Formats: sequence, C-alpha cells, structure tokens
Amino acid sequence: MTVFSAHANADHTIYVGGVVDALARQADGSTDLVIDWKTDVDPDLQQIELYRGQVRDYLDATGAPEGLLVFVTTDQLVRVRPAFQPTADAA
Repeated sequence: MTVFSAHANADHTIYVGGVVDALARQADGSTDLVIDWKTDVDPDLQQIELYRGQVRDYLDATGAPEGLLVFVTTDQLVRVRPAFQPTADAA
C-alpha cells in the first residue's frame, strides 16, 4: 500500500512517501500495525536503525501505534514504535 504524509512547521514542510508491505486494520478502518519485510542476508545495526526510521515514517503516515520489521532470511522480528513527540501540555 502506498502511503503519503506531510507535516508543516513554521520553517518548512516534510513530505514522506513509501510503500508499506502489509497493514493490519480495525473494522473502523484505523490501522493497528505496519509490517515491512526485508530480505537482507545479514543486516547490521546501522541498517536496522535505518529501517526503523522508515517504519516510523509509515507509522506517522498511517497513525498506526506499532510496526514490525520482518527479516525473512534471518527469522528476526524487530518491533518499532512511533518516535516520542511531546505534546504542548508536556512542555
């Protein structure tokens, strides 16, 4: 599924677009989970962190509370949560 999002602040707008491999949805249409499969043979920590950022962008675009990176060649699952963003009330 192709996803797009745009977030503006006073200085600039950030646009994100990508292809999510799979989504889990609720009956109301909201997204519960984003799944991204990877075929890397031996991903290092730097590459995994890069993929985490990619999935976080997808979480932001879809509103999903959780994502999974599934490395099909190593049987590794990496759970991804949205990046922490403090609210105005927390400041």
